[in-house]
Amino acid sequence: MAYAGTKITDKRLLIVLLRGGMDGLASIPPIGDRGLSQIRKDILVNGVEDLDGFFGINPALKFLGSEYANGRAAFVHATSFPYTGRSHFDGQNIMETGNERPYETNTGWVGRAMNAAGYSSLAVSLPIPIILRGNDVNSNFFPSRFRSLASQHYRDISRLWASDSELSGMLKPIIERDIPPGRGDTRELVSFAASEMHKPNGPRVGLLEFEGFDTHALQGNEEGHHAENLAELDSVLQNFKKNMGQLYNKTVVVTVTEFGRTAAENGSRGTDHGYASAIFLAGGLINGKQVISDWPGLGVRNLYEGRDLQMTIDARDVYSEVVKTVFDLDDDDITRNVFPGYRPKRTLGLMRANNVSNEEVGSVNGVFDTLRIQWSIALSDDNYNFVREAEDVISLNNNSKITNIEHINISSDGISGRENLEYELVNDTIKIRGVVKVLGGERLFVNFSAPLEEKQALKMFGAEDKLVLSWQF
Repeated sequence: MAYAGTKITDKRLLIVLLRGGMDGLASIPPIGDRGLSQIRKDILVNGVEDLDGFFGINPALKFLGSEYANGRAAFVHATSFPYTGRSHFDGQNIMETGNERPYETNTGWVGRAMNAAGYSSLAVSLPIPIILRGNDVNSNFFPSRFRSLASQHYRDISRLWASDSELSGMLKPIIERDIPPGRGDTRELVSFAASEMHKPNGPRVGLLEFEGFDTHALQGNEEGHHAENLAELDSVLQNFKKNMGQLYNKTVVVTVTEFGRTAAENGSRGTDHGYASAIFLAGGLINGKQVISDWPGLGVRNLYEGRDLQMTIDARDVYSEVVKTVFDLDDDDITRNVFPGYRPKRTLGLMRANNVSNEEVGSVNGVFDTLRIQWSIALSDDNYNFVREAEDVISLNNNSKITNIEHINISSDGISGRENLEYELVNDTIKIRGVVKVLGGERLFVNFSAPLEEKQALKMFGAEDKLVLSWQF
């Protein structure tokens, strides 16, 4: 459903609320940080699949792991809304309203984004969550074991509501919607959401909720309560992709949780309320096969108040990128409507430019005029782990010849410069040669070639240091 006069987008968004505070360290474990095994014994996840040499993925997330390998899923780690109070009530209000302080508004950041673009949503829950409020044409659904009303009853209600400006238009979509009976099983709900989102004039946004991530005791490791929650989420997302069919290529799935968990396990073999966590992203619009993080480290001096994973990426930057892509918004829309007063600090490169999927990249000749090379440099020693990022924006002419290169430092103390770095495009292959200088003047030597549609990771001089490059058009 869309307002009159607005452009109908063919893109879709599924918001997944993970209530309770999802443990990012157990879901996307930083296997490259030696501190993890020192502070987690009973709940340390075994059998983790390596994602990029530093981060891994919980074995319960089989579908998301496969999507990551196929370039259709990405993760952001050490991220959160800027809330450190560790209260479920306040934290969930902030994750839904998008404000820095709780209870200052009764509308949600997704609802305001849809309102700015003129689109509607469908929440498969009762009532409509705050995160979707702020839009007059939102709707919700939940199956019922009660039989449908007779048509005469609908006519009676219609006459009763006819003179009320707010109620008069609400009955028509209820009558027209074919609501199957059911018990509210999550797979049932996601199937219904997908079927509604398929309709030409149906909702562009769907929302699902999962409970049970408040794992204070007996959290488990690769088995147990937390792993079971992840497995259920993973199965539902796989079912959603199946039901979406080809429309999944134009879809974004993104998770939201109120906070993370404590870095160390507690005395009950669980974790308590923390600060930063991880965000999962999937779908055909995702620039996948990457874990984005300014990793703060798990040493006590690197933790927030000596106990929680520090937030180094504002979750609003992640969600801003999502809604800008799905609803064709810009940074001014974000500041004015979505996260009032907040302007995104950085571009994370999570979304596919020009909505190009892996299967559609092909040759760059005569197709793209800009290529963005994103640098992620991870350096570590015995006491500290950190990631610094930058990017080169390469302008091309119609023959894919390089005409200009602009170097951008994304991290404030990041990559300090490049020495004699050369890019060369030959059909579908990029060649990069030269030297990158970072931080304290260390020189990292680069010399490789790779297909444009793949992300490459290179080991550099130094036992623990790693350079990751990715690109998008």
